[in-house]
Amino acid sequence: MKNGLLIGVVVLAIGALVLAFFLITTASAKKQKIAELASTNAVYAALVEGQAKAIADVRGTLDVRDGDLKKARTEIQKLKDEAESKIADATKELTGTVAARDAALDKAKKDIVAAQELLAQEQVAHKATKDTVAEREATIKAKETEISTLNATVKDWQTKEKAATVVAERYKSMLLANKISVEPEKKFHGNVLVVNREQDFLILDLGADDSVPVGTKLEVVRDNHLVGKVTVQKLVPDNNQLSIATVDSLVTPADTVREGDAVKN
Repeated sequence: MKNGLLIGVVVLAIGALVLAFFLITTASAKKQKIAELASTNAVYAALVEGQAKAIADVRGTLDVRDGDLKKARTEIQKLKDEAESKIADATKELTGTVAARDAALDKAKKDIVAAQELLAQEQVAHKATKDTVAEREATIKAKETEISTLNATVKDWQTKEKAATVVAERYKSMLLANKISVEPEKKFHGNVLVVNREQDFLILDLGADDSVPVGTKLEVVRDNHLVGKVTVQKLVPDNNQLSIATVDSLVTPADTVREGDAVKN
């Protein structure tokens, strides 16, 4: 635009010079001025042509730069699009990872709560089991004390039974020698309630209420078959329906007396 203005100024200047020339100079001078003007015009024409060429070169350079700028903008936009795409993919992946970790964390929290509840239940059950074990240990200890007492009693019975057997045999001999009649033997029918294999004694459901005497010999019967023979050793003081007996013999050693077997004389 500046070049066009410059050209217009030059043209106006030339016109002014020409007009002044015609007004002031004579015909000869006019020729000389025309020649000078032609020369000046040629110079200015060359200048204008140079300026036009320079402007064309600048425009070409600007067109090239515009092309480069467009290309650069295209490349930048492409890079921007690729970067935004990668950011979107990374964001999506990160979001998925965070969601998965949150889900895993929630599951872990739930598992911890469930484990804590299970632990509390197990602690309660353990305490209950511990209390039950303590009660059973106390019961076992009491039973052991009772068994020890029974063992001592059985030994005492055995000692007294031996002495009573001797006296009974003597009494029986005296009766036979003097032919004194003896009251017919009373019949007893009962069952074996308890078998203590460690202490080797039995508890029968025959006692003082049945008038069973200590030393009575009884047969042990199961399914109408003789299993063995036992002897009543003592009547239980606190229960008039029970007595304690020991095994005298077995028909078959492998077939021992069992709970529920019948006893009779």
